[in-house]
Amino acid sequence: MADKNGQVGEPSPEKYRIESLPGFDAVPRDMQAALEKFNDEAAEIVRSFLATLESQPPPPIIYHYTNDVGLKGILETGQLWLTDIFGLNDPSELTHGFSVAINALTRKVASDSAVGQKFAKNFAAFAEQGAIPKTAHFFMCSFSSCGDDLGQWRAYADNGRGFAVGFDAKALENGFTKKDGTPIPNNSTFHITYNDAQLLGIQSQIVEKMRNLIMLPAGRDLKNAAINVYMAELESGSRRGSTAGGLANSVPKARSCGRGD
Repeated sequence: MADKNGQVGEPSPEKYRIESLPGFDAVPRDMQAALEKFNDEAAEIVRSFLATLESQPPPPIIYHYTNDVGLKGILETGQLWLTDIFGLNDPSELTHGFSVAINALTRKVASDSAVGQKFAKNFAAFAEQGAIPKTAHFFMCSFSSCGDDLGQWRAYADNGRGFAVGFDAKALENGFTKKDGTPIPNNSTFHITYNDAQLLGIQSQIVEKMRNLIMLPAGRDLKNAAINVYMAELESGSRRGSTAGGLANSVPKARSCGRGD
C-alpha cells in the first residue's frame, strides 16, 4: 500500500501536460509533440509493469510485524498508519532504482555527444542533490506473506518480543483500493519485487525513448531560451519516468516468506 503526499497513491506517473510551462511556446511544435509522446510512452512503460504486479492475487493472509505500541494503536483506532518511504530503515531501496537509470543513461547517451554527456551529468545531479523526494514522495505500509519470519521479527517486532498481526488480504486490499465497490483513484497494492534485470529493462526502455530527443535541437536555429526549456522538460520527464519505475520495482509492499529483510 502506498500514499502519495498525504493521499494514497501508486508509483506510476500521472498524465502530464506541459503546454503551460513558462517559455514553452517558443519550442517548435514538433519538439513539443515529441516531448508529449515521450512523457506518455514513459508513463505507459511503468503502467505496464505495475499492471503485471497488480494482476497477481494476494495470499489469503498477510502479516504486519509490529511492537506492543503499534499493536495497541491498531486495536484502539482500527487503523493502519502509512510510513514516509524516505523514513524507512533502508532508504537505499528507494534510490537504487534511480541509480540504475543513471547507469543506463550514462552508458547509452553520454557517449553520443557533448550534449549527451551534459544531459547525463544533470540527470545524475538530481539524485546527488537529494531531489528525489520532491518528484516521488509516497507513504506506504508493508506486509509479509509469512507469519513467522526471523528477519521480520528482528527488524520490525521488537527483536522477537512484538507481534505478527494477520489480516485477510483480499478484504484489506478491497478496503484500501475501493469505496462502495468503486476503485479509488491512485490507491494501489501489489507484490514487492527485487528484480534488477527487470528494473534495468524498464529503465533502458525509457532511456531509449529519450535518446533521440536529446539531439533534437541540434542543427536548428533556436534561441537558447527555447533550447533550455526543452531540455529542462526532457530532463523532468525522464526523472518522473525513471523515479516511478525505480520505486515500483523496489518499494516494499508485501514480502515473500523467507526473506530476511
